[in-house]
Amino acid sequence: MQKWVKLKIGDIFDTIRGSGLSKDSIDQNGKYECILYGELFTKYKEIIKQVVSKTNIDKGVNSISGDLLLPGSTTTNAKDLAICSVVNKDNVKLGGDINILRNKNTYDIDPNYIAYYLTNMKKREISAKAQGTTIVHLYAKDLKDIEIELPTIEEQRRIAKILLNVDCIIDKINEDIKNIQTEKQILMKNIFNYGIYHEKLKTTNIGQIPENWKVKKFQELIDSKDILDIMDGNHGELHPTAKDYVSNGIPFIMANNIVDGKLNLENCKYISKERAEMLRKGFAKENDVLITHKGSVGNVAIVKNITTPYIMLTPQVTYYRINEQSKILTKEYLYYFFQSPNFQNRLKILSAQSTRAYIGITAQRQLEIVIPKIEEQNKIVEILSKLDNKLILLKKKNKEYQNLKKGLMQQLLTGKVRVKI
Repeated sequence: MQKWVKLKIGDIFDTIRGSGLSKDSIDQNGKYECILYGELFTKYKEIIKQVVSKTNIDKGVNSISGDLLLPGSTTTNAKDLAICSVVNKDNVKLGGDINILRNKNTYDIDPNYIAYYLTNMKKREISAKAQGTTIVHLYAKDLKDIEIELPTIEEQRRIAKILLNVDCIIDKINEDIKNIQTEKQILMKNIFNYGIYHEKLKTTNIGQIPENWKVKKFQELIDSKDILDIMDGNHGELHPTAKDYVSNGIPFIMANNIVDGKLNLENCKYISKERAEMLRKGFAKENDVLITHKGSVGNVAIVKNITTPYIMLTPQVTYYRINEQSKILTKEYLYYFFQSPNFQNRLKILSAQSTRAYIGITAQRQLEIVIPKIEEQNKIVEILSKLDNKLILLKKKNKEYQNLKKGLMQQLLTGKVRVKI
């Protein structure tokens, strides 16, 4: 098979910059398709399959099919700028702060291949060209000396097609995930407003609910011992700091450790058992229901399968400890009630009263919960958990294909494995 050749970006591309469009220019009924630089972070991957925005402004740079686009600035970090997307159509308006690599047509290149190659093999070199602190800028002219390894045009096309096929599968999985999440939201709104048996409704101070459901404040459930405790982590001087972190010990749970309805310890901080026992509160145990109440408000999880006697909460997270002997409330039902659109909206309104989103323990205890009979709670949990199980399987499948794509890129974009033409 033919050897790969090394060329510099400046040998293959002219470098220009987009201009003339901002968010205010967007009109979904507009005459012209357009791309804003911010959309390169949020809307597109390596290959732009469909342009999502339109404008009526006939200004700026028009695309030529095969143009490669990189964002020109960010307020985060330089690595975020090291992404490349190809637009495979003419006359798309390219907004300001977009770096454009335009083919000189002096070499046989497949722009889809180049987009995958730059995004995944040259991230470090591209980000090293960025400059600035508060706002980090990247200029296409500074990319000219970066080397690109090119197989034959046939092999470029074959590699790009393989990676695109995997991307299409990932996109379909993501679409299925989004559809089930939407279905779950609609279902929760209906269930927690109307029940599952379509009974006669009554009006309460938190809206209409089935006639045989009860409304109680969480403080009432504490008083009746159906909830044993509602508590967050330690504030002030007692709060552990970075110098207290250890490599292994008691998980120290922050809001970002509660993701997609689960407790995620992958990036968790730890403190020693000795340090934890110096604290006054925040000792969450197996089967406690967790909810975030500061900064990021309303994320929920149940503590399951921990390998330590307890986990320690920060002041960002509250545990709700349900009495396992309660005859009116289950932890699983509470977990789903916390996720219901009406309750999430109440949290949003209440937390907005602070400069930074926050709902203290006292305010949480005054929040209200709707309580059906245990049998109906169990049925609600059964219905919603089936959707969650579908989501779990789809997210696992998504991760598998993401890993497959990563492995393929490491093999195909480096020439370690050559594709058959």
